[in-house]
Amino acid sequence: MTYDFEHLDVKIDRQVAFVTIDNPPINLITVPLLGELEALSLELEADRDLKVVVLRSANPGFFLAHFDVAAILERPTGGEPQRHAELKPFQALCERFCAMAKVSIAQIEGRVGGGGSEFAASLDMRFGVRGRTVVNQMEVPLGILPGGSGTQRLPRLLGRGRALEVILAGDDLDAETAERWGYLNRVYDPDEIGSRVEALAYRIASFPAPAVRLAKESVNAAPRPLAEGLREEAFLFERLLRTPEVQANMARFLEIGGQTPEGELRMGERSARRLVRAPAVSTLPEDVKGDYTRSRRISNATGKGGKGGRTGTDSTTWSRGGLRTPVLLMPGASSPPSIAHARATRSAAKSGSFRSSRTARASPQRAQSFAHHRMVSWASAAQATKRRSPASALTRLALVKRSGALP
Repeated sequence: MTYDFEHLDVKIDRQVAFVTIDNPPINLITVPLLGELEALSLELEADRDLKVVVLRSANPGFFLAHFDVAAILERPTGGEPQRHAELKPFQALCERFCAMAKVSIAQIEGRVGGGGSEFAASLDMRFGVRGRTVVNQMEVPLGILPGGSGTQRLPRLLGRGRALEVILAGDDLDAETAERWGYLNRVYDPDEIGSRVEALAYRIASFPAPAVRLAKESVNAAPRPLAEGLREEAFLFERLLRTPEVQANMARFLEIGGQTPEGELRMGERSARRLVRAPAVSTLPEDVKGDYTRSRRISNATGKGGKGGRTGTDSTTWSRGGLRTPVLLMPGASSPPSIAHARATRSAAKSGSFRSSRTARASPQRAQSFAHHRMVSWASAAQATKRRSPASALTRLALVKRSGALP
């Protein structure tokens, strides 16, 4: 991704995009800035390496102002207004940020108003500065209404009565009230908001990408009827159970005392440290999701002189539909394998699986001998390895269960 804009500065660090809006003096939403925000949303949506997007302003006094009133005056008004099936461009922009598979955070250090407030309300979280952040919807005093999603988004954030107060009064909403009403997640002192927002962004980005993205997708289903939302939640939960990291993470959680009194009391601290380093689903093609089946082929380990070190070949197959993904394991490795080079090929479509192997050296304590070319399912391999070493069971086997089956 190029992220080359005139009024937006984009920096990427550790799977977090920091977007600084710079359209002085007040970050007015002009037609050129709107075009850049639309292009940015499309690029962010397509960037599968990103997990979190933080939006902030080069001028702390103004996060994002209203739409250019002079441009509104130039809009044609002849004929009767029509209801259209498609969303208007600014509404589509707001909805794209709300729905995209990235977590979006607004760092609002000063004023936000009109269309800028509608845009901020469409992001996943908003943080402000005590005594400085101000929210204002100034449309009704001008004789119009918030037409960029505000009349629909604000009631979902604040409740109907408070949304009407904000929209109809056209008055400033201070940071403390905005936090209490639910517009802002939290307010911080001016000298701490930057570090606090960055810490949150990096923390979220450190967690498994499938869990972050599907958790947001599930929350986005909340406006549906409750029973429908619950069914969606259950479905997405089952999808996550079939992702590569979840078994290793949960097994590691138990190993380090996650269900002990001490572990439970330190849950936030322990969650801040990734339990197991493993690849995100973002490294796979978009259609390589859902139910995976995993099997392993392990050859005899052969003696290698010295102090009894051994080498062995460990081949792992992931298969789903016509796509095949090789996974390499090292006997005695300290972390789960990475997922690499997912490709759809003719042979894949024909066989539904393929194998990639790697020879690696193991310590004498972990060197094992398996029957030559023995195919080991997730469950049987887990049982075999747990008898030898809990750590080995975590790193070698706890990746994904057979499709639809619990371990």
